Amino acid sequence: WQQAFGYLAEMARVAMLPTLITYNSAISACEKRGQWQTPLGLLVRMQQTAVLADIVTYTTTITACEQNGQLPRGLHLLWDAEALGIKQTVSSRPWVFARLSVSEPD
Repeated sequence: WQQAFGYLAEMARVAMLPTLITYNSAISACEKRGQWQTPLGLLVRMQQTAVLADIVTYTTTITACEQNGQLPRGLHLLWDAEALGIKQTVSSRPWVFARLSVSEPD
């Protein structure tokens, strides 16, 4: 994850703008290494640089929060994603829907 974050810093240094794929790759690397704060920071940076997050961005960041005991933050991100029109499904986030006792409509 540190290497992925280093690439983002280097891109900023040479005035290259990170893309959605760049951010998603960095967020995924952080999630795989047990980081949850860094993905949240990258999501904020995406918003500041007008890079639109997608379902992969939110799913990966929510997973990072979930795996590190940050359920309230994960739920907040879920609601943010919904507000932006990024729909999560029962199959993509079973833990959320199980905790909220929600089922997908037929």
